[in-house]
Amino acid sequence: MSSRELEERMESETADQLAAMLEITRAELDRLIWEIEPYESDDGTPHGTIVRFAEGSAPPPRPCQDQTTSARFLGDYRDHMIP
Repeated sequence: MSSRELEERMESETADQLAAMLEITRAELDRLIWEIEPYESDDGTPHGTIVRFAEGSAPPPRPCQDQTTSARFLGDYRDHMIP
């Protein structure tokens, strides 16, 4: 498996996990504009991941049922932090 194939596979798995967490289908997620970045403290300690959605491209808000794997919703649902 080439590094590009591995990268594509990891991106696909991440998208599948994000769609499941947001309780939307993968097709719905694919229609949104989003990016993932690390959430770190000022000293570089990792605390999670932030998923940013482009303005007007956020998934519909849904209540969090499972507190151990739920997304914490920030602001107007454009940014989602995954612990």
